[in-house]
Amino acid sequence: MRKTDPGAVSHTPPQPHQPALDHARKIAAWVLRALSVPSHARRSTPALALHDQVIEHQAAIVTLSERPLFGPMLSLVRPTVDRHLRALWVERLSGGAIDRFLTGPDTPDTETLLRLLRKASRLGESEALLTAWEHSPLYDHPALVVSAEHAGASRAGDMKFVPTLHDVIDGLNFSAGLSLLSTMRMAQLTGDSGAEQSARFRFGVMAGVGR
Repeated sequence: MRKTDPGAVSHTPPQPHQPALDHARKIAAWVLRALSVPSHARRSTPALALHDQVIEHQAAIVTLSERPLFGPMLSLVRPTVDRHLRALWVERLSGGAIDRFLTGPDTPDTETLLRLLRKASRLGESEALLTAWEHSPLYDHPALVVSAEHAGASRAGDMKFVPTLHDVIDGLNFSAGLSLLSTMRMAQLTGDSGAEQSARFRFGVMAGVGR
């Protein structure tokens, strides 16, 4: 009787989203070691802490994609965008204004903050990626429009959210791009020109997102 090739039994065909996942995984690994600032120092100011949350969210998105838990993964994209926008806004504030912005009753939501930053010409190199996000299905899908305080996994599950292949790829690419942009900003804020240029190069050669 012919024996089955054990290699053939254990082989799993590559998934269509695998190239995007592989790239996002490489970005997540790179940003963790890119900055010369120690991990504890990344929480020393509100702007650095918010940018660091973007990096943490992207690492979580990679982990969920590997499971694969695509609904919960995609529900983290909006909070990742939100943290990046808040970091950009906080960079221009000081003292009590930061506390009022982060904890006050009139803290703007994600869409309002994006409009304010755009009006103030504060998006900078984040403009193109955030514009692509605004025009993607991930921007306004009811299951994914959640507050920054909730990951959104339960709501996505309740609404029977079934992501498409393009949704998954876009979610991986958007989060990887945001992680690089936040790494770039953290490097600028801490005077790490080497990490800044490396992050800018990696962001510049990323494949386009949003369809």
